[in-house]
Amino acid sequence: MRNNDSTIKGYVLIIVLFVLAASMVVLINFISTVYLYANTAQNFKDDEMMSMLIKAGYKISTERGKEFYSRTNFNSYRELPFEEVVGDIRVTAVVVDNNSKFNVNKLVFQNGLVNQVAYEIFKRLLKELELKEDYADMLIDYIDKDKVSRSSTGEINAKNYFLFSLSELSYIFSKEDLDKLLPYVTFFGDGRININTADYLVLKSLHKDITEAIAKRLIDTRTEKPFENIGAVTKVAGMESIGIAISDVITVKNNSFQLYLKAEKDNFTESVEAGFEILDNKVITKYWKEL
Repeated sequence: MRNNDSTIKGYVLIIVLFVLAASMVVLINFISTVYLYANTAQNFKDDEMMSMLIKAGYKISTERGKEFYSRTNFNSYRELPFEEVVGDIRVTAVVVDNNSKFNVNKLVFQNGLVNQVAYEIFKRLLKELELKEDYADMLIDYIDKDKVSRSSTGEINAKNYFLFSLSELSYIFSKEDLDKLLPYVTFFGDGRININTADYLVLKSLHKDITEAIAKRLIDTRTEKPFENIGAVTKVAGMESIGIAISDVITVKNNSFQLYLKAEKDNFTESVEAGFEILDNKVITKYWKEL
């Protein structure tokens, strides 16, 4: 029993060292989390330890999300990777900015009606990606509740409900086209796109009058200093009226994140994909998918 306790304490110590570079808030929460899992475990088999580390990694990631929720400078990158070796288990994680992407579920309102603003944004995004714009109508047919077809094949095998995973897009998009689209879309979040983090193609899609020059100007401006509020967007040349027009669909903060976690030992791997949001400084898990 004493050896088992020593092993557990050894794992906890290594994990604690891993987060020393993070903020004190993250450190305190992480230590508490690890001790919680360690104290409730009696005998750690490899898969149990990997599962514990996956959960601890999720805790770290959500705390990092809280940090970025209070700031605006998550703009020079859209992914935060971290990695640590605990014993002979390697744990890796990538926190992905979800606000930089277009939420495909926002194509349809909760009442079943089409969100015309989101529809136009998505069509422009498809055009920027050199994909057929008919995909927008096909996706609406797949999601909306009615049986009225907007496209020739839209109501065939329609779900008539919102997507639970981006993998459902494979029912609509060809594999080649879906590979092009996936980096720019999500299926959860409030639908607002972070003007500080959105990719060039997403920025251009926000409004019909956002030209290549304006999109580049937005990126140059936020690189020098992130936009602290929506009003600051209207001060960029060319965005005086556009900024007002898109004020309901953009934000300057991150409150929605995707997360990819993996624990590996020898030939054994445990992977998890998850999503979470920050609301009133509280973490809300949107989904948890073991891969």
